[in-house]
Amino acid sequence: MSTHIEFSKISDFDRVDDRVSIINLAFDNLIGMNAGFIEFCPNQNPPSGAELIALAWLVNPTANPPLRRPGLIRISSSWCIGNITN
Repeated sequence: MSTHIEFSKISDFDRVDDRVSIINLAFDNLIGMNAGFIEFCPNQNPPSGAELIALAWLVNPTANPPLRRPGLIRISSSWCIGNITN
């Protein structure tokens, strides 16, 4: 399964690279960046609930879905308050 989502449909696009990096660390390259769109490439068919929640957070981070993947809650919370560190 592959889904393309246009950049214009993504909220807070200025920080999308941060969210893509966070998601791809948690889910092994779940999101691909292309010219004008992202590509959702789930590792499971059908996509797991966690993969779908990560995609929802990528597209609309202010919706604050319950991210259950270990470590992703802490990382996404840090991202929301602007406290991401290397």
